[in-house]
Amino acid sequence: MKKKKILINAINLYTGGSKTISHYIFDEIDKLDEFNFTIIAPKILKNQILFNKNHKVIFFEYPKKKFNFIYKLFIDHIYIAKKFKTEKFDLVLNCGNFSSFFVNTEKQLTIFHNIFYTYKFEQIKKYLNLRLILEIFLFKFCTNRKSYFLIQNNFVKKKLINKYNLDRRRLFVVDFFKCIPLIFKKIKNLKKANNLKINKNYKNIIYPANYYLNKNFDKLYLFDEIITESKLNIKIFLTIKNIDYLRLKKKYDLKNIYNLGQLRKDKIYNYYKKFNFVMNLSKFESMCLPLYEAIFFSKKVISVEADFIPLNLKKNFFIISDLKKKYIKISLMKVLKSKNDKKIFFNDLSYNNLFSLNKIFKIRLNEKKYIN
Repeated sequence: MKKKKILINAINLYTGGSKTISHYIFDEIDKLDEFNFTIIAPKILKNQILFNKNHKVIFFEYPKKKFNFIYKLFIDHIYIAKKFKTEKFDLVLNCGNFSSFFVNTEKQLTIFHNIFYTYKFEQIKKYLNLRLILEIFLFKFCTNRKSYFLIQNNFVKKKLINKYNLDRRRLFVVDFFKCIPLIFKKIKNLKKANNLKINKNYKNIIYPANYYLNKNFDKLYLFDEIITESKLNIKIFLTIKNIDYLRLKKKYDLKNIYNLGQLRKDKIYNYYKKFNFVMNLSKFESMCLPLYEAIFFSKKVISVEADFIPLNLKKNFFIISDLKKKYIKISLMKVLKSKNDKKIFFNDLSYNNLFSLNKIFKIRLNEKKYIN
């Protein structure tokens, strides 16, 4: 029997959470001998992922930030469409939110991982820039009730249905969080964190996030003021570029907040082991993989109130009701008094009705349109 051909557009998997889930995606397809895969990947992954020799991999150099949105438009809508038609693929897996406009919707699956597209403008206006506005309009343009999406939880599923009136039977909730143990188990040359001196008399908190507006780094001065005024034995460590940290430090005269610099996965593995708590200050996340990383390492989580956090997890988090001084102080006091409670075990994350890529490919290529 002739093998079905699947084209994977992974050009978007070059940074952040999307780069992390790339390990899950490529690990999944390596198990599927019944399909022929062609992968379009960013060159940055060439030395980071050991691609299966049975797959055809085409690498592209991702351009500088100034031009990458236009470049992505070309890859998603022109190059992919042309390759799909000339080489007669049976299915396209788009890994970057957007379906290809010139490929039949029934022949596509799209991984969705930008929660901003599901909110009203007034809810996210403080985070909007020209690129994000263009992306939101492009997403509306490329999406219709026949679109098939791979998503990470039921919260995102409901948001997509309510915002775009999508058919719930075409939205697959996938076990993406399994990329966390997978990526750390693959790491062989772990960078030791022995040079990092942690005072065990303090509650040490790590905030593992890149410097983006939705991460609310501009609210950290409130934490710093509370720690200083109340003389709390708390230190907070960031993982951002030094230039961004120095700008924050100078603007707010930070005294209790330090910076580790940007960390690769091999380095952050050991850094996680040294901290008591992991923090999240973003209200708008799709994956929020650092939360799952924290759970993987059995760390306690401090998080701002956010509707993307599942209720079964929220009850075991130190929740900050709002990023205002009085609510932050309440949470920090609870952190100080905490002992061995508020831990979540990674194995508890699994629940029914999750789909693997294997199962989804087989359903779609067998023309079974509706499954849930």
